[in-house]
Parts: sequence; structure tokens; C-alpha cells
Amino acid sequence: MSMIEGKNQDEKLGPAGFGRFMHDLYEHAFFEIESRRNMESFFFPNIFFLYTILKAYIDSLIEEDPKNPYNQSLKKDIDSIDEKFGPLFKRENMRLENTEAMFILDIFSRILRRIGILKTGNSEEEDDLQCLKMEEDLKT
Repeated sequence: MSMIEGKNQDEKLGPAGFGRFMHDLYEHAFFEIESRRNMESFFFPNIFFLYTILKAYIDSLIEEDPKNPYNQSLKKDIDSIDEKFGPLFKRENMRLENTEAMFILDIFSRILRRIGILKTGNSEEEDDLQCLKMEEDLKT
């Protein structure tokens, strides 16, 4: 059985410690980016840790139930990060520009919100639009 008890934000996600840990890691990554806003590029270890943990977690969900559309949509989100930034994550000195780090963090917030760890004031559609806008900004 998966760690997910339900897909609703009000329903529980596995052990409380996992949710708290992921929430804290997300907050650390956010403050890490904010504190380096004026730098051209920087190594963001918390983004790398979040990516690694979320990718493994989503892969385990896919392994349990590969045809579940909810799991597939989570995989699509994490794969979008992998497509754009996967090569950076494989290098020893992963450096990201601040806008790239914020783009990745926005996708993380969408995933964490959907699995019930992070509560935002935005609707899922607003989060999706924000990610699309940031993706367009990265292209320019």
C-alpha cells in the first residue's frame, strides 16, 4: 500500500515525519533562493535533495500502480524538471541561475501541494499557469 492515504489535501500523507521533513526542506530551499537573489548562479543543495527524494517517491508510486492517472501526472511534473535540468543534477557542481531555481521550486510546490504536504492559497490551475509563465521566461 502506498504512503498516500488520499489525494485530497485534507487527507493524510503517510507518516507525519515525512511530510514535515519535505515541508521544511522546501522552506529551506525557498529561503536559500531568496537569500541569493542577486547572484548570477549558485549551488542549491536543498533543491537537489528535494528533487532526489521526490523523484524516488514518485517512482515508487508508479511502481505500485503504473496505470493510476494521479501517479502519472506526478511523474509528468517531475519528468519536466528532469528534461530541463537533469544534466545539471548529474554534475558534481550543480549551479543554477536564480530564475531556474525558482522554476524548479514552483514545480516542487505544485507536487507537494498535490500530495498534501504543502498548502498554498493558489488553485492547481493558478500553480500551473505560474509554472508555464516561468517556463516562458526561461526561454527568453
